Amino acid sequence: MSEGLNFAAGMVVRLKSGGPAMVVETELAPGVVTCVWFQDGRKFNTFFRTETLMAVNETSGEKQRVQ
Repeated sequence: MSEGLNFAAGMVVRLKSGGPAMVVETELAPGVVTCVWFQDGRKFNTFFRTETLMAVNETSGEKQRVQ
């Protein structure tokens, strides 16, 4: 994974620029993970560079940077 970042399968994340909460599915390559999310009853998934993601605190909904 990217230096200093640790995104594990099942972790709830969001793009740093905003958007829906997503769940990390798997690591495709160092620094690249696949995420899944639901919107308007439809399932979406794609890959993201880990530098573009931040963790979401599930209990409070707050965004947190992962270290």
